[in-house]
Amino acid sequence: MEKEMEQELYFHNDIRLKKLDAKGSTSLQKEQIRTLIKEKVDLLIISPLEAKPLVEEVELAHSLNIPTILLDRKVETDKYTTFIGADNYEIGYQAGTYIKNKFGTGNILEIWGLKGSSPAMERHKGFHEGIKNSKLIVSTEIHLPLENESFLIDKKPLLSKLNNIDLVFGHTDAITFNSYKIIKETQEEPKISFIGIDGLFGENLGIDLVERGILSATFLYPTGGKEAIKVARRIFDGEKVEKHLELISTKIDSTNIKLMSFQAKKISEEQKNIELQQEIIKIQDDLNYKQRNTILMMIVVSISIFILTVLLYNSLRQKNKKNQQLEELNQQILKQKLHIEQVSEEVRMLTEEKIKYFTNISHEFRTPLTLILSPLNEMLRSSSKISKFNLHLIKRNTLRLQRLINQLMYFRRLDFQQIELVVNEINLIDFVEEVMSHFHYVANSHAILFELQDNTTKGIIWADVNLLDKVIFNLLSNAFKFTPNSGKVFIDITEEEKEFHIQIKNTGPRISPDDAQQIFDRYYSKDSLGIGIGLALSKEFIQLHGGSISVDVKDKDYTTFKVKIPKGRSHFPQKTVYESQEVKVYREESDTFFEVSNPKTENKSDEEKPFVLVIEDNVDLTNYISNSINHKYNILIANTGKEGIKLATEKIPDVIICDIQLVNLSGYEIIDVLKTDIRTSHIPIIVLTASQDESFKMKAFKKGAESYLTKPFNLELLIENIDGQLFNRNLLKSYYSQLSGTDTNSDNIDLSFINKFNEIVKENLDNPELSVEQIYRTLGLSRIQLYRKVKAILGCGVHDYIIDYRIKEARKLLEDKDLSIKEIAYRTGFTSPSYFSTIFKSKMNVSPTNYRSSL
Repeated sequence: MEKEMEQELYFHNDIRLKKLDAKGSTSLQKEQIRTLIKEKVDLLIISPLEAKPLVEEVELAHSLNIPTILLDRKVETDKYTTFIGADNYEIGYQAGTYIKNKFGTGNILEIWGLKGSSPAMERHKGFHEGIKNSKLIVSTEIHLPLENESFLIDKKPLLSKLNNIDLVFGHTDAITFNSYKIIKETQEEPKISFIGIDGLFGENLGIDLVERGILSATFLYPTGGKEAIKVARRIFDGEKVEKHLELISTKIDSTNIKLMSFQAKKISEEQKNIELQQEIIKIQDDLNYKQRNTILMMIVVSISIFILTVLLYNSLRQKNKKNQQLEELNQQILKQKLHIEQVSEEVRMLTEEKIKYFTNISHEFRTPLTLILSPLNEMLRSSSKISKFNLHLIKRNTLRLQRLINQLMYFRRLDFQQIELVVNEINLIDFVEEVMSHFHYVANSHAILFELQDNTTKGIIWADVNLLDKVIFNLLSNAFKFTPNSGKVFIDITEEEKEFHIQIKNTGPRISPDDAQQIFDRYYSKDSLGIGIGLALSKEFIQLHGGSISVDVKDKDYTTFKVKIPKGRSHFPQKTVYESQEVKVYREESDTFFEVSNPKTENKSDEEKPFVLVIEDNVDLTNYISNSINHKYNILIANTGKEGIKLATEKIPDVIICDIQLVNLSGYEIIDVLKTDIRTSHIPIIVLTASQDESFKMKAFKKGAESYLTKPFNLELLIENIDGQLFNRNLLKSYYSQLSGTDTNSDNIDLSFINKFNEIVKENLDNPELSVEQIYRTLGLSRIQLYRKVKAILGCGVHDYIIDYRIKEARKLLEDKDLSIKEIAYRTGFTSPSYFSTIFKSKMNVSPTNYRSSL
């Protein structure tokens, strides 16, 4: 077996074989298998000593997806890749049949192979089945222990059982030959016939023993070594292999021994030639390798000498040129210096003009925003619930614009150092609790646990209250923005020897280490981190207080922002320190945390209305879309990509509206998942995004989106898009309902689904017990997913489609005049001819008999 493996490996240079010998010990073999599994081998070939004890190790390899080939012997489990070996039962049966036909009668001594191994048990069973119904009797048996690798036989038990023995049947040629040698010591020419199994080529092996007349016959037992390597190659190449690969056996006796011996000798000679050629090739490869390295070395040395020569020559030339150029360069630098000074002054003046213009524009924004807000407040007092919601939406986003403008103006003042600190002594705990009071409503409305953890003694600090208020307020606003319902927001204040630490923690999505390095940079933007204004301002304000702000990326439970503020007032300029007892916070209306509630509508879910899933992380926008179109569609809302995929696969909506830029998954990733999932591949997807870039639009269509709309969008255009997609889907229903192809490998997922569905019905055409449960389990769907999928692409229920399919097949069978109506009814899965006739007439408006007559 090992020899055949080594021979076959000559043709597979990329496979390395590691061999371990258990030396007849099952416990050692178990330990060796586990060692190979730990080494993460690519494939295991096991020739089990025993069938039962190795079950655990073979199943362990299978669970770790390590391909396992059982060679020669089996294990009592089916969790392996393939079994290679001869059918030991069949070989035993051939031996029994041969003895029955050749000898007819007599007493047999059976000498078993290794006790506990599957070949021994199967050969024994097959042998007894082969001599069945004959006058042959197995008068005695000898069992060899598992540890007996050399098949040695104890003389005393063997010789004591030779009385009236006509034939010795050994489970291997080695067993039979060993028994022959023992018997010959007492009988110069044994009158007993000897039969063995293996038929290997070599001195004192099966073919040699039959040729010398020691064995009456042997039966070829192929080792499978060559086949094992070939199957391993197929597995590595990704091919599917058979669960059982049976090797062919044959009888070897005086009738064919010369031919078998000749073939074996020729094979041996050819193998020696191959080995010799391999050795010559190896020697030649080594020689070529050395020669190639020598030539390469000479080339490298030659090239190096040439390059050094050229470099030396160029260096001398360049040196002279450089000396001349340096002098010229010095003169140019002097001229450029004067020019740069002149340009710098011009740039400074131009920058100043731009900043003045920018400031004036910012102020111009504030005037129309004020004019928008004032009428809005008046309209809010006298509007209906829906109108109030839309007006609140307008107000909230107007206030957001106002706040962004204020932040931009702060940046301008910071750049020109125009912010003057007004520092007072304040109680830090009282100050933070006052800021927290503005967030209690949103915390309660979203079931968010909101607490302050005070670990200070006095908590007295010096700070500019208005600037510190904006920092804490901004951090809390961000925390609540990303905290899910029933989440947690904590403020933890601790006191060190020289500074206070304020930690604002919240549950929800974490900030990556890469983003943590940049989120405090001006204008940095990524996904949901904003446009890079609020956090950058917070950092500037805290630095004015001599402190620092950072993100703790090591906290695995919370998103944590840390603010450090020094104690005392010595770090502030003297002119900024005040000791007034009256401290006021100037918080503009746009700073207030404003929560728009979703107005309740009286529209109830109507199963007849199409279902539209909106995947969008802007709550205001989802509320606006929902309130605007829920009179016409049933609306499902998902604020994250993961939630959207979950709702799509569970609810199977009719249309999906999806943004591109979402918190955890992009719209492209969502389209990829839904369009490659058999449950959702048929659902039209409308992309609704702020990006007008043609490349974004092209990518969305390539991913499989059906439509692309940009924000701000026209509501009527969105509704027309939804209706258009529903209309197109209805057209596809009529097309798909006519299909009954068998191309289950189609690239079109929906067409592949229909073909697989048809194939299940076709295979169970005569099975009246075919159930919906059997179909959805076969297709890997849930019951509701199957019904929604079939309804969406075929326009009918599962049961109705099965009935229509049976009737269509029955119409074809009715063309065969030799088949009776009864036979056709049962062939198409109807429980009785009468039920078949009733259904046929209801579908075709004519009975089966009359239909056949009209053909």
